[in-house]
Amino acid sequence: MSSSSQDHAGRVIDVSGERSIRHANEMAAELLDALEAGDVRLDAARSGGMDAAALQVLVASGKFASGRGRSFVIHAPEGGALRGSIARAGLGEALAPVLDADPLPV
Repeated sequence: MSSSSQDHAGRVIDVSGERSIRHANEMAAELLDALEAGDVRLDAARSGGMDAAALQVLVASGKFASGRGRSFVIHAPEGGALRGSIARAGLGEALAPVLDADPLPV
């Protein structure tokens, strides 16, 4: 996806730029691998938005995490490109359990 790091709360994956169906397989593989290992925070503050295929990967990742007792949180500030993509796709309710607008701790 972009870059990732590890902190006390698990893996942080930084997403920048737009994500589309061309990136869906890569996104899914990275997120599922990370969730197998532990908790994941996806920092989408610099995301340029996502199409329906990429958003579906986020929905599936949230369900995967929940089923395994893992934490999956998406940092997506209000008014940001990802929030717009989610609203246009009608996935606000599906992603509400994993969305967080608060800044990530440094």
